[in-house]
Amino acid sequence: ENFLYDVGENGALMRGTRNAYLGMYYLRVNGANYIGDIDHLSPDGRETRRAPFIEQGSGLEVRRHFYVSKTQNFARFSEILHNPTDAPITVDVEIYGKLGAKSHTTALVDQAHFLITDDRTDNVSGIIPVLLHYHSQVNHPVTATHTTHNNQLSWVYSDVTIPAQSEARIIYFVAQTTDVNVAKQVATDIYINPTALYENIDESAQLLNFEPQQPISRENEEISDLSKAPFLNLGELRTGTLEEKDYWSFKRMATPADAYALTLEADETVTIRMSARFNAYLYLFQDMKAETIVAANDDRGAKTTHAEIVFTAIEDGTYYIEATAHNRREYGEYTLEILSGAVNQPPTAYPFDFTATTLIFPATVTLTDFNTDKESDIVERCWHFDDGSDVTCESSNTVTHTYTEAGQYNVGLTLRDNDGAYSYHNEQISIASPPEGIVLRLSNIVSEELMPSDGYSQIRFYVFADRYRISSITAGQELVIDMISDDFDSYLYLYDRFNQPLAQDNNSGGGTHARLRYTPQHYDDLWIEATSFKDNTQGKYHLSLKSAENSISVEIPIAFSPALNNPLQYQFIARLPDSFKATSLHWDFGDKTETVKTNKPILSHTYAQRGEMTVTVTAINDKNQRLTGKQRLIVNNKITAPKASFTAHPLFGEKPLRVFFRNDSVPSSHDEPLNYVWHFGDGNLSSDSNPAHSFTKAGTYHITLEAFSSQERASYTLPITVIDHDDTALPITGKVRELPQVLMAGFDPILIDFLDTHVKIFALVRAGKTPIKTVRF
Repeated sequence: ENFLYDVGENGALMRGTRNAYLGMYYLRVNGANYIGDIDHLSPDGRETRRAPFIEQGSGLEVRRHFYVSKTQNFARFSEILHNPTDAPITVDVEIYGKLGAKSHTTALVDQAHFLITDDRTDNVSGIIPVLLHYHSQVNHPVTATHTTHNNQLSWVYSDVTIPAQSEARIIYFVAQTTDVNVAKQVATDIYINPTALYENIDESAQLLNFEPQQPISRENEEISDLSKAPFLNLGELRTGTLEEKDYWSFKRMATPADAYALTLEADETVTIRMSARFNAYLYLFQDMKAETIVAANDDRGAKTTHAEIVFTAIEDGTYYIEATAHNRREYGEYTLEILSGAVNQPPTAYPFDFTATTLIFPATVTLTDFNTDKESDIVERCWHFDDGSDVTCESSNTVTHTYTEAGQYNVGLTLRDNDGAYSYHNEQISIASPPEGIVLRLSNIVSEELMPSDGYSQIRFYVFADRYRISSITAGQELVIDMISDDFDSYLYLYDRFNQPLAQDNNSGGGTHARLRYTPQHYDDLWIEATSFKDNTQGKYHLSLKSAENSISVEIPIAFSPALNNPLQYQFIARLPDSFKATSLHWDFGDKTETVKTNKPILSHTYAQRGEMTVTVTAINDKNQRLTGKQRLIVNNKITAPKASFTAHPLFGEKPLRVFFRNDSVPSSHDEPLNYVWHFGDGNLSSDSNPAHSFTKAGTYHITLEAFSSQERASYTLPITVIDHDDTALPITGKVRELPQVLMAGFDPILIDFLDTHVKIFALVRAGKTPIKTVRF
């Protein structure tokens, strides 16, 4: 939803989006203020956990967890109350704080179990998001009573009893929304009580004020337990499909699921990994009735569609896997891997920090990486500086590098841990040109000559060029640059301060004369390169700079992005010039709704229906200057998350094996281009769309493609089997049915590829040193 949830001191939300809060959702237990620092941050940044606090009067141990849903428009607070004593403890729990609307705070909806607030002046909504505070479940015996006074809000759960030697949890939900209708819809979604409300909650603590719905079976559904689940083997990769006709999950409301069985010995560790084009979810049960959950996972803390469980068996026996989806009505193919041991996860790569005394070349930049790997140690950091220099690999987290030319550089960082897992992140660093060169002023004419001593153009080799600087730029004022020569065919280039080409022209001035017209959007200096059309040309020329007589205003670029769970809702950002201090902006969303007036360049709008829209914004500053911008977009009413998929050829063969990959990934509904990272399973990565890769060692490699936009990630995995001609041990992998369909014996060892016919691959190996042969049909 692009809303900010900034968890501050002692677990409260400090400001939120556009100062929606002024410190809200502080916690008091029996009148004692909770105090505690963050002691855990999830890898995806969506969950914080805070250190225990002891309430001295009762001895109660209090912890706070905060979680922002990945797929739903809410955030969840959990107040965990642990009673270490031998007697019950009864306390009052209060949540309190201030809202950012101050004296304009208005309760739009005031129900017994939730409250919706907004900033209102003369019944007109301001720029602060509409806020939802949902503290109690309807008709639940444990409920809270809320009170408001100006912008102060609080609610109290009275006489909460925690039994001796036990732990209980109070949860409540908060949301920032674009308008009251969206807030009401979120409240309705919470009222329906979907499974998503309880994601990432440890079931060891009793829920006091909410009760999850129990999944229901389909009418006439025959499956009452997991006794018919097919067994999986360690090292196996199973491909399946979730379909509408599948039985429903034992834990998720009206969600299709497939079940499998797995036999484990006590203290045996396995990794269960599910990859799908939908948002996958895994449960692991200890019993056939699916009553005791020993593990559950959405994506192991990363923002992907993967699900992964690492589990160590408590005792000898059969455990049951439920492969399902995060949301209802999600269907499609998936792969399920059963791997022996705890599979090392790659380090999570967060943005790195860079500092420099100046960002004008030559610029020495210090790059610092703060990433850690909680499973192992980061032993190598390789920095790619994008300026043609060698890659620098070091074990330390700090490196320095000097950029000798202006430009915008995509600096990449590859992390490797001590188990050989890799991850990658890149950031852009902009290095500007120094303020040097002949200054070309408005209404001036310069008479100069091209000659060998001038040097060459930075774009074209073997053409002489003179360089000029345009300073005192006025954003929105169109410039006209003319180059006239009787000796040669003139040519002009225009660059920004990062040496990025902005425009070029050959003969727009007529004949062999060059003319550039350009409207700056910023107040930064520009550079002109005066050169010739042909190589090694010398001669005299005249260069002039003036303002266009009928100067056009700079057009404001409008950036937009749809909400993740409401495709009719969009956030818009007007990219105003740096020095244009807008006092008001007028937005027309192209759907015949009223024009919205605001003083901020960012806002959200929800369309009533799909269709083609043209969004217009007009910005006005205190000098009554106006800038305008238009943006066309196609509004859809369906949510389409990015989908990762690929095919590979060949799927098996003898080493060295060259495999070609075809990327079939589909972007999300707003057509934002996808970026890709391929993990080949042998420590190598690629960011190409359709790479090829050579495998030099025998084994089964699980190839994972990560496709990601600025908002979401998706991933997909397929196995590649590489055979060593001199090795008689072959892995078993592929698509399978519940019962073998093909059985072959009495031959030399062979490997049969029947992947496309959905039958199991058998490798038949007899004792001895008979070479393995590949048989093709």
